[in-house]
Amino acid sequence: MEAPDLSSSGEIIEPVIRPELLRLVPTFPVTDLKRDSDFYTQRLGFKVELATASYVAVGRDGVQIGLAQDKLRTAPARMSCYINVNGVDAFYRKLVERKVKPVRGIATQPSKLREFMVLAPDNNSLIFGEYVGALTGN
Repeated sequence: MEAPDLSSSGEIIEPVIRPELLRLVPTFPVTDLKRDSDFYTQRLGFKVELATASYVAVGRDGVQIGLAQDKLRTAPARMSCYINVNGVDAFYRKLVERKVKPVRGIATQPSKLREFMVLAPDNNSLIFGEYVGALTGN
């Protein structure tokens, strides 16, 4: 065991820990946890990473989305998240092969983001996109 660092007066110096944000996990309310988790796994290619009676976390390629059971909701609340993708055209084709019906087809926006939008069963939207413009250095 290493000896602790000491100040000139003999007091233990505590290391300074800098807080760091690691990642964002959007969490969507859903009325049918099984139906939504099946959509993410069977149609979008995610895998279940955590499951409880009222919450499922699905993930793929370092992206994680939480699905939280909300049986009290009577009207669909539409939430959204944007997922950056490498190879967005190939991903789009793969999802269409899996019978996913994008509500907004793939197109390049004026912002040079090539993207498409999918609605999950509880009306939460997922926008998948890739920057296709020229990179500029400063």
